[in-house]
Amino acid sequence: MINIAFVDDKENFLSRYILECVSEIGTDIVNACSFKSKDTLLNNIKSDINSFQIIYLDVDLMDLDDIDISNKIISASRNSKSFYITKIVHVIRDSFKKTPDEYILKPISKNIIMESILKSLKELTCKKPFFEFSQNKTEYIIKSHDIISLSLQNGRIINLKTTSDDEYDFYSTVKDVISRLNCLRFVQINPGTIINISHIKKIEGDEITLINLEKFYISKKYHKRLMMVIDIYNN
Repeated sequence: MINIAFVDDKENFLSRYILECVSEIGTDIVNACSFKSKDTLLNNIKSDINSFQIIYLDVDLMDLDDIDISNKIISASRNSKSFYITKIVHVIRDSFKKTPDEYILKPISKNIIMESILKSLKELTCKKPFFEFSQNKTEYIIKSHDIISLSLQNGRIINLKTTSDDEYDFYSTVKDVISRLNCLRFVQINPGTIINISHIKKIEGDEITLINLEKFYISKKYHKRLMMVIDIYNN
């Protein structure tokens, strides 16, 4: 799950666009948290520096206090992808001691916010290149790209299959496994199955075939999410 933090802007455009984008992408992939003030956001980040992965700040260049608090937020959230929304980039560069990852010029639009979120998701999820698990007291580390599918067997065992035809069984839950995988590469397609979308051979109706010729059904509940992630992955 990728968490987005933002402070309500006076015009409410930012909050509206972010919430609409989150709804379209899927709340199981991204979550948005709104704050009434930058001071409140800063205090939240200080209590847990890893609480947010993406941060949007609407900056008033005429307000030195606003510039100061924005500096402090970016310094505190050093592990986050940060965006400053402003009118004049060269002024903001000179004003900030700690610069954000990117600037977004006003006026903003939903498309601009969506592009920035999707770009951030791709960058952030690339930080999960491996998957770790334990089988019979032996620890395994497998490249995420090599995983084709993970499926629940007998209620408690996850069966993992790879591109090299290796197969592993380990105790876990679908919820735990999906939380540890790249959310833009791995998708749950039914209550007990997670697939790597880069290893899809074809999709026909509610059936998906993977490169190892495994076939799984796609639950109606997960079909829209699957199509959304495939679209994001291809773009």
